[in-house]
Amino acid sequence: MRDDESENHADSTECNRSGSSHRRRDVLKLAGAGSVTALTGLAGCSGDGGSGSSDGSSGSSDGGSGDGGTTTADAGDGEWPDLSGTEVHFLTDESSEAFTSFFERVKTDFEEDTGATVNLDLVNLGEQGERLSQLIQAGDPPDVMQAVQTRVVQLQDQGAAGPVNSAVNDMIDRYGEPVSGTRVQADGDDYAVPCWINPSGQWYREDIYEGEPETWDDMLNYASQADDPNGTRGTSIPLAPALCNDSFFLAYLYANDGKVCERDSNGEVQCIINEGENRERFIETLEFFSDLYQYSPTNANASCSQQVQAIPTETSAEAGYVGARPKVQSVQQDKDFAGEVRASQVPQNRSEQSHANAIAYMTFANANVEAGNAFISYMFQEEYFIDLLLLTPIHNNPGYPSIREHPDYQTGLENLDDAWTDDDIETSLAFADNIQPFSQETSPPNPYAGTIYSSKLLVDILNDATINERDPETIVEEYAGQIQSVIDQAR
Repeated sequence: MRDDESENHADSTECNRSGSSHRRRDVLKLAGAGSVTALTGLAGCSGDGGSGSSDGSSGSSDGGSGDGGTTTADAGDGEWPDLSGTEVHFLTDESSEAFTSFFERVKTDFEEDTGATVNLDLVNLGEQGERLSQLIQAGDPPDVMQAVQTRVVQLQDQGAAGPVNSAVNDMIDRYGEPVSGTRVQADGDDYAVPCWINPSGQWYREDIYEGEPETWDDMLNYASQADDPNGTRGTSIPLAPALCNDSFFLAYLYANDGKVCERDSNGEVQCIINEGENRERFIETLEFFSDLYQYSPTNANASCSQQVQAIPTETSAEAGYVGARPKVQSVQQDKDFAGEVRASQVPQNRSEQSHANAIAYMTFANANVEAGNAFISYMFQEEYFIDLLLLTPIHNNPGYPSIREHPDYQTGLENLDDAWTDDDIETSLAFADNIQPFSQETSPPNPYAGTIYSSKLLVDILNDATINERDPETIVEEYAGQIQSVIDQAR
């Protein structure tokens, strides 16, 4: 489904480290992480056999007009709809051993509680798009699919997505509102059940950097001081065509209060990188990258994996990424400096906002919407959902702030290596506090965000401002037309 977007999914082996070097951490009190109030009505913690599916009020209603008034769980006694004779087709490219084991567990329990048969369609990373195309062309879309938000928005705009009102309502009953910017709503209906997010953040070696780079001036100053042109460089700006590098660019653009698109007075999505104050924001961002690039390796072929490995391989002392992999890999590889790799928010210039990729579950208009909602709501019960998030802790950041404080989630974090400090965990989870997925630049969400990603024009812009040393004003004018052409062709 997502081409290189799949590179932003965490492989569970990266975060679940075996061995005896783990320590038990006291329950974390994460500042600003939200309240557990939304969780207090549950009938016990993980392992309640499905009885804690909502807050004990009255089963979830459809909350909208599109899913036939489907009711999933009965909050009082944990009952689920009778789906005997129904097959629920679930498509995902999370197919590692750990994820497969988890999905098999949910499948077994869901089949027992509903009478349905679950078809687990687990494909390799990068193969989901082709599989989805096959299913849609055959007129048999999956009943449930895990997807990045840009794809959900695109499918909803095309009329292919089905509403997930009841599943979303169940989630809000259980956990409260999700992280801002993770819902996909149109005409009163929800089309995405938020799962986790991979927010942009920065990682730096405290043993090399003079301080935490909180602002753009800090970033330039500390990168300059840390830079060794013949050894470990001060920072890493990745330039290969990959979604994580688009995300890297957008994180800094948003931190400068810039954007790529907005809707005009007729509601049409337009590229605005060369318009008004936004033009100046865009130029400032390119000028910043041009200045920062002198402290980076050339990185012409640096994709997601190279950016993840920049710190562990001692290529650079600092690296930005959508998620926690730079720290994860430093720990996994037993680097002697792993305990000195610190988490930091994306350096700010004009705004505290940053970028994130949001992962959600969806159904399709021509699928079994009722069964799809039921399966999503079932999988996202507390006894399963927290385990799902802990398959890749920290990197896959909970899509609901209240979960960060949940005792079971915090207990799961105790299994992290000693190299993870409480401040690392708190800061990493707080990456999600003020984020904006690319599709959420506009309201309603931009259905062409995924198409712009696929064009790789954002990375091309970054290349022209750094390795090609082109004038930022010329770049803005040239690429405004190219991005607009991509949008127009996709309408």
